Amino acid sequence: MNKDLKIKYENDFNKIRLHVNKFDPIGLIKGGAPNDEYDFLTNKILSNLYNKKSREEIKQIIIHEVEDHFGADDFTELKEPYKTKFNNALELLLINSERSIKV
Repeated sequence: MNKDLKIKYENDFNKIRLHVNKFDPIGLIKGGAPNDEYDFLTNKILSNLYNKKSREEIKQIIIHEVEDHFGADDFTELKEPYKTKFNNALELLLINSERSIKV
């Protein structure tokens, strides 16, 4: 990876990291976890944005990774109002991530 691409990736990664940590899907950051707790997810999101995956594809990847990596409950079975709150937060994460980087 050339120097300019590496710098762009690092800058984009840090932008997406802020959004992912604000999203905080299972409350780890709020609970005091280090800022790099969701870096695997940040990397997945950034890679998929670079590869021009659709918002819906990225959404499904995020849900799968959080459920699989952290053993979180099946998000499709969330009850209201938690389901709406989660889906709105996920949508906001994707919108903000897309706006933050130029691919």
